[in-house]
Amino acid sequence: MRAGRPAAPGQEIALTVAGMEDGEIIWGVDAYPECWDGEAWSPRFTLFTDCGGHGPVSVLYGPRLIVGLGLLGPGPEAHVLPAQLEPGWYRIRKRGEGRDLVGYLQVQ
Repeated sequence: MRAGRPAAPGQEIALTVAGMEDGEIIWGVDAYPECWDGEAWSPRFTLFTDCGGHGPVSVLYGPRLIVGLGLLGPGPEAHVLPAQLEPGWYRIRKRGEGRDLVGYLQVQ
């Protein structure tokens, strides 16, 4: 998954799965910016793409019901970064067809 150039907190980003064609992948509406905590990658927020006409949103990470809607194709898929995101490197994780898709993003 490719996230592109550095971004700012609150900025809208577009995620794309590299090397896949339309019809080759299905992925969910949610994505997770994760920080390295010294031992493992730890999610901080849940990002949702626009799947209900309200635009992309971000919320603090925690247990919640996530719509089981699959998006077909490699994207691009719009997300908005949380305004509270601190500068640094993040791993963006998504689920796609039973596997994790990951990309790295620098927040300035």
